[in-house]
Amino acid sequence: MSFQKLLFVVTPIIALLSSIFPLITTPERFSLFFFPFFGFNVVASVLLQGGFRSYFRSEQFNILKMHVLLSASKGLFAKKIGFKVTPKSRADAASVMDMLIPVVICVLLTAGIVVGGIRLSQTTDRFLFWALVVNICWAAFYLFTLAAVVVAAFRRRERRASYRFPARLDLPVVVRVKYPASGEVTIPGHARNLNRTGLSFTASKGVEVGTRLDLEIQFPTRNISAVGEVVRHTEYMAKGGRRISNGVRFTKIAAQDQDEISRYLFWRIAPQESTALHLTHMSQRES
Repeated sequence: MSFQKLLFVVTPIIALLSSIFPLITTPERFSLFFFPFFGFNVVASVLLQGGFRSYFRSEQFNILKMHVLLSASKGLFAKKIGFKVTPKSRADAASVMDMLIPVVICVLLTAGIVVGGIRLSQTTDRFLFWALVVNICWAAFYLFTLAAVVVAAFRRRERRASYRFPARLDLPVVVRVKYPASGEVTIPGHARNLNRTGLSFTASKGVEVGTRLDLEIQFPTRNISAVGEVVRHTEYMAKGGRRISNGVRFTKIAAQDQDEISRYLFWRIAPQESTALHLTHMSQRES
C-alpha cells in the first residue's frame, strides 16, 4: 500500500517538472476509462467508511503513514531488528525529522504546481494542455491532503493519558468547589472531553490548577459521583464571550462507574458519529 501511494504522489510531480507523462491518450479516451472507475471507487469507499469525511480522513492517514511503512520495509533486509516502545498517549508535537519526507513531498508538489501552471499558460498543444490540467489537479489534491496533516502534526501535542470524546455531551454535570474563605461553590454545566479518567467543564473563569472538586455526572441510567483535580485550563471564544475549559482528572471514582462511562461513550456517543459505527453497534447488539 505504501509503495502504491508513493507512486501515486510522485507521478504528478515527475510529470509536471519534466513533462514526461505516464499515459499518451486523448482527453476523451482518458475520461471514458478513468472517471467511471474513479467515481465507483469513491462511492464504494464513502459507503463503506460512513461518509465522505471518513473517506478523506483515511486518504490523509494513508499518505501520512506512507514514509513510516516505507522505512519499516528495511526490516526485510536487516539481520537484527530492534524494538522500540512508542508512546500511546502523551506525546509532544512531531519534530522536523519525523516529518521530513512529507515536508519534502509538499515542497515538490508545490514546485510541480507552479511549473505546471507556467507551462499551462504558455502551451497551445491540446494534448499537453489537458495532461497538465490533470496532473495539476492531482498535485493540488495531494498537497491539500498532506499539508493539512503536516501542519496538524507540528502543532498537535497530546497531554492526555487516554482519548477523550471531544464534543459536548448531553450529560449534565454539577461541580462543587470548597473554598476556605467563601465556602462551597456549585458550578452547573455539561460534561465535555469525557473518558474513564476525567472530563472537562466550561466556566466563565478558570478554577485554580490543583483544586479538589466533587463531581456529580447525570447519566441516563443513574448519577455518578467522583472526586477530581483540576490539571489544566484552555481558553476559547464563544458567542457569549471568553470562556475557560477546565480539565479535570478523576482522583477517586468507583470501577463500576468507570464502566458506566465506557458503556455510555461507546454504545451511545460513538455510534452517533457515523453510520458505520451505528451499523456495527446494531449488529453486535442483535448478535
